[in-house]
Amino acid sequence: MSAPLRKFLIEQIRRDGPMHMGHFISHVLCHPEYGYYTRKDPLGTLGDFTTAPEISQMFGELCGAWAADTWIKMGSPEHFILLEGGPGRGTLMADALRATKGVPGFHEALELHFLENSPTLRKLQKKATKDFDPRWHDRLESVPQDRPIIMIANELLDALPIRQLDKTPDGWAERTVVLAAPEKQEESHGGLQGVLEHAMPNVFSEEDEALFAYSLRPTPKELERLIPEAYKDAPVGAVYEFSAIRDDFTAEVCERLKAQGGAALLIDYGHEHPEPKDTVRAIYNHRYIDVLSQVGDADLSANVNFGRVAEIARVRGVHAFGPTGQGAFLEALGIHMRADALKAKASEKQAKDIDEGMDRLINPERMGVDFQVIALTSDEKIGSAGF
Repeated sequence: MSAPLRKFLIEQIRRDGPMHMGHFISHVLCHPEYGYYTRKDPLGTLGDFTTAPEISQMFGELCGAWAADTWIKMGSPEHFILLEGGPGRGTLMADALRATKGVPGFHEALELHFLENSPTLRKLQKKATKDFDPRWHDRLESVPQDRPIIMIANELLDALPIRQLDKTPDGWAERTVVLAAPEKQEESHGGLQGVLEHAMPNVFSEEDEALFAYSLRPTPKELERLIPEAYKDAPVGAVYEFSAIRDDFTAEVCERLKAQGGAALLIDYGHEHPEPKDTVRAIYNHRYIDVLSQVGDADLSANVNFGRVAEIARVRGVHAFGPTGQGAFLEALGIHMRADALKAKASEKQAKDIDEGMDRLINPERMGVDFQVIALTSDEKIGSAGF
């Protein structure tokens, strides 16, 4: 567990009381000094998890093919912004750019931009795409607005903070993170049986070895209004997850597409019609662990409600294609043909690795269904390859 972040969170909870999950996730991932993404490179075999671009070059190559096809359908604008949100090490974009070098005019027309906060990852992205002079942004609002835009974001939305409401026998209550004495950790941690908000005012001294635990507090009235009608009769134990930050980001993407023209490809964990359950996960050293252990050293994420993404787009006059499973999307773009082409020049071991990478990406029992893909376009006539 990251000691500086742990100390910061303890101080915040002691000062302000129970911390809702949105603030907890935000601090853990993005604290400017101690946050998970601020301090380390989380990707690859030496990191905590592996994303699709790191599994196989075909993923980035086919995303590049999607971008080039979209650009052509837009009329091949002379200048456009190619933006990647949450670019990781830059692997996806490097593969996409290599795969599209034969598309006449595409590279000459693009201006490469990255949406990335991590100084560590920015250095890796610069190295991977140095020939294209990329530009970085902390926020979408600073990306230029004077030309069309094509955006790709893989595993970005699932890292945006969410809040959680738990259905109890007395109605909905908001899940929070509190401090728990070590001897009470086992009792309160897993079953949400911890003391409620009114019983938690600064009960631990500075000498206590504070640990984190879940607790519930009455749902604020402004949040009660957000609970969908479909959840009103949810059983005890159901969890409603929502993210104002995720909604706002999606809305901003849609507004940019509508104003500038273009398309966005969003790929992430999630479902079109999610079940009312807890989807927050922590990944440490390539395995799932308890969300409240290894705080600051493990990645946190939560499933994306793709039905909500599509709804936000349609309200703003942006066309949504999908969502569809990642496997179906990649197969529609020709991943089998691409694998055959790579294997034609590969050794026997390399050919096995190519097949293994493809299977991991498209197999419904692996990443083929749990990861969903949605494309948003400013004009229905643009269409979207892969759907």
